[in-house]
Amino acid sequence: MLPAKLDALSPAVKTMFTRCMGAASRFRDPNFKQYFERITNSDFNRFAALDEATRSAQEPDFLKEQEKNFEILDRQSNINNLWFVFWFESRVNSWAASFNFGMTSSEVDEGGPQEEGDAFLLYRLLGVERDSTIGEIRKGYLLRARQVHPDKNLDDPRAHESFVKLQRAYSILSDPEQRKRYDDSGGDLTIFEDESDEFREAYQYYRKLYPVLTSEDIDAFAARYRHSEEEMEDLRGFVEEHKGDVSDLLEWIILSTPEDVSRFADYIRTWLSSEKKDLLPAFESSLPKLRRNGKRLAAQSKREAKKAKSPEEDPSLGNLALAIRQKQQKRQGDFLDDLEKNWFGAPSCLTPFPSPKMVMYVIKRNGQKADVQFDKITKRIRPLTKGLNQDYVDVTQITQKVAEGIYPGVTTTELDSLAAETCAYMSQVHPDFSTLAARIAVSNLHKNTEESFSKTVSELYQITDSRGRHAPLVSEEVYNIVTANAEKLDKAIDYERDFDYDYFGFKTLERSYLLKRPSDKSCIERPQHMIMRVAVGIHGEDVDAAIETYDLMSTRVFTHATPTLFNSGTPHPQMSSCFLLSMKEDSIEGIYDTLKQCAMISKTAGGIGVAITGIRATESYIRGTNGFSNGIVPMLRVFNDTARYVDQGGGKRKGSFAVYLEPWHADVFEFLDLKKNHGKEEQRARDLFYALWIPDLFMKRVMSNGDWTLFCPNEAPGLQDTYGDEFEALYEKYEKDGIGRKTVKAQALWFKILESQQETGIPYMLYKDSANRKSNQKNLGTIRCSNLCCEIVEYTSPDEVAVCNLASIALNMFVDKETRTYDFDRLHRVTKVVTRNLNRGLADAFLLMRFPYESPEALKLNNDIFETIYHAACEASMELAKKDGPYETFQGSPASEGLLQFDLWDVIPDSGRWDWGTLKGQIKEYGMRNSLLVAPMPTASTAQILGNNEAFEPYTQNIYVRRVLAGEFVQVNRHLVDDLMELGLWNDEIKDKIIRQKGS
Repeated sequence: MLPAKLDALSPAVKTMFTRCMGAASRFRDPNFKQYFERITNSDFNRFAALDEATRSAQEPDFLKEQEKNFEILDRQSNINNLWFVFWFESRVNSWAASFNFGMTSSEVDEGGPQEEGDAFLLYRLLGVERDSTIGEIRKGYLLRARQVHPDKNLDDPRAHESFVKLQRAYSILSDPEQRKRYDDSGGDLTIFEDESDEFREAYQYYRKLYPVLTSEDIDAFAARYRHSEEEMEDLRGFVEEHKGDVSDLLEWIILSTPEDVSRFADYIRTWLSSEKKDLLPAFESSLPKLRRNGKRLAAQSKREAKKAKSPEEDPSLGNLALAIRQKQQKRQGDFLDDLEKNWFGAPSCLTPFPSPKMVMYVIKRNGQKADVQFDKITKRIRPLTKGLNQDYVDVTQITQKVAEGIYPGVTTTELDSLAAETCAYMSQVHPDFSTLAARIAVSNLHKNTEESFSKTVSELYQITDSRGRHAPLVSEEVYNIVTANAEKLDKAIDYERDFDYDYFGFKTLERSYLLKRPSDKSCIERPQHMIMRVAVGIHGEDVDAAIETYDLMSTRVFTHATPTLFNSGTPHPQMSSCFLLSMKEDSIEGIYDTLKQCAMISKTAGGIGVAITGIRATESYIRGTNGFSNGIVPMLRVFNDTARYVDQGGGKRKGSFAVYLEPWHADVFEFLDLKKNHGKEEQRARDLFYALWIPDLFMKRVMSNGDWTLFCPNEAPGLQDTYGDEFEALYEKYEKDGIGRKTVKAQALWFKILESQQETGIPYMLYKDSANRKSNQKNLGTIRCSNLCCEIVEYTSPDEVAVCNLASIALNMFVDKETRTYDFDRLHRVTKVVTRNLNRGLADAFLLMRFPYESPEALKLNNDIFETIYHAACEASMELAKKDGPYETFQGSPASEGLLQFDLWDVIPDSGRWDWGTLKGQIKEYGMRNSLLVAPMPTASTAQILGNNEAFEPYTQNIYVRRVLAGEFVQVNRHLVDDLMELGLWNDEIKDKIIRQKGS
């Protein structure tokens, strides 16, 4: 807003304004006049003062400090454009001034009296030796800067000159290449004079191309604009955009003054009465506020003008000098505290001078060039902040940071990525920044992808490889189903749900889960497309069931496991998560057949648990070759390399194998060392996970500090195929027969296990006898191992691979935040849906209910939740068996006898919430479709997608960094932030304390 009486402005202010307008026009922005909306008289005075300060300081960080002090960016988006123009012009002046001197010996006097021809003056200027490190040079620069900085020497007319020389010295000595040139020349400063000439010529060329406009140009523009049709058009546009609210009209209409209020009001009232009567009430109600704002702005301008001409100041100083002097005095007291922060970096003379021909432009998604318009960044981001905490999420600040990363030719997609990454980095300030980062990234994805699900599936089906061969990414069956039901499926999708992910979750989806074009690895799918693809892949022709699954998954009530998300609906729909194997046999053929099985499973994203207890120990006789075995270690190194090579889903995540061994195996000590970071490399296989399948007898021997005998399975057959009393009898028989390889103290092995756990976090420890006694599959035979993550216990044999499909329910989604109650009935319904599909977020639920993790209330809620899940899963499995028949080996299982999991643990459900008696009777009559139903799995990846803490684990840190294949992401416990904000305690100090305490 330029005051009506331009002549009332000081010449310096007027010059500054003309410079800004001239630069704006040179950026060829057709809307450049909008750059000056919301600019007040006081703003121009501040700009002018800042311009002078920039000439004095010549340092980028000084601009940032002035920007903070003047608070010129606490306005709407258009201020950024004027700020950039001003900054660019000021930097031109600064660069030119920085190279407008040649630091010869006659000019340097701060280092002490100099002799003519004295060399290496720059070191003396900084007070350091020639062999000083870069750290010592920085220290010397800071020390001298405190002494000669203009803010510390207000009355010294040479302070600015001295400080510029100090900057020049530091710029040379802190740059390894320039320092070497300086040293090699014997300390001759004249070698840099040519560079000074080049910059001076570049500046002169710049001014020749772009002459500064005069104040007369502004006068002419103002005369044309005021009372013109263009001004009236701007008024109408503002009123329509703000739906009749004119409270901030003077802040937006260019060249307006408080005296214009009555004129504007008369025109707007007349126009609305004839064309926009519905906006009249809002206009009339906001008009008093507009008048008050006008009076406030007028009074503010008078106060600042009076302050700038205070008679207490030196009458010889002009308005601009007065403003600078006042600002210097205000900052002087804080100088020592702020100096290192603001002046530690390299001075502005290190910044390359921009090419005179450089024009800032962006490449749009259609490939066309467009001039940079910084207000568009703000307009792009602001709508995405709906519902976020506006006290913390500052769009102007984000826009400023994004503007700093712009370069000629940057694409709009890259700008979106930069904005998203900027917000993600700021998520430690408030978790809403992570949400905003995700929204920007999602919006960018939406702009680059097809909206229609059916068209997306069609593209996925038509994909060809690099040789032009048909290589569809979805199966023909899914393609036909979607084509036949295109309208219904397209209508069911709600793309707004994509914006509910946080940044970590979205980037996880983008990195590994969304299907991409093979040619350029760009995403074809949106998150909602992926979820519907998965649902259709599971339910096939049952479109209604697919839509039901889609609705629950897209609202993040539950999610299927990673292999299902990877592969459902594709030509290779391997949707199982867990595979449990036993070695086919103790032979080369058996070992490599098992290895091939592991590779094929890993190829399609399966996690593997393999029991190797049956492989003979080191130095065991090999009858077929008359040789001796090398034991399990060389074999496991081959498995290790296979896990590294055959990653899951073709590079989507690393292959993972867990290897199970019983502690009586003769190679158990070597087994415990395999993951350690020290020792012989040929004895290590660090990419596998290791687990012990422990019989109760071993723990009894540990308790009594008894002896423990190690055997080779080839010499002591049957031990891995028995458990409980049968195992103990056979083990003790072999001990008496004296066929053991070695006898050690049980506690010695126990402490070796603990040592390995302390160093590497493994082995996992599972208890063989309990796992077998309490399994619904114990009628099939002895269970030999668990899976990769130890939540699944299933029977496996050389000719049978155990498989498990997983889905995880987000338990926090059933908490009513207002009443802090838990909806068990809805949980029951959702669990039945999940169970049918297959034929967690617990810590977040506790936090929402305000229950400490180990409190009695949390323990009871945990019991009630899992009872509800188990009852619903059993009921759904029974209903499926009633329709399709029970699983093949149901007869003889504990469930067929009316014994469910809690019966095997001698626990009686006491909540009274569910009718277990009736359900048991139905199970005995109809059977169950699934032998196993409930397992609290780790959910490392899917928890990231849902935005929950992993599995049922408590929060271990409140602020931390997660490093995954998708990148590094700052994670903040948003429940803690919400509580601290409610108490008025969330601020930078608290945040920094949490970080210093490593998230505690």
